[in-house]
Amino acid sequence: MNVNELGDNRYDVTSHGNIFHSKATLVKDIEAKAVKLCGVGNYDIVGDSTMTKSRYTVRTGGVNAPSGANFLSRTIECKNK
Repeated sequence: MNVNELGDNRYDVTSHGNIFHSKATLVKDIEAKAVKLCGVGNYDIVGDSTMTKSRYTVRTGGVNAPSGANFLSRTIECKNK
């Protein structure tokens, strides 16, 4: 999880996971971070970006296997901080 403070109680939050992490899982991670940053019910999630996927192949046990990572970014705005 990467968090960049944008100022004015706004944060850019990027959640990442392996190839099996769904968009819904990444959104839940971002929502959990929003609660930590702003408090329960004290935030808005702004925008809806697509999930970025990084795919590559790894060699394991003499076999090429698909692997990768998924990334999702959202802007969090704290209402009253």
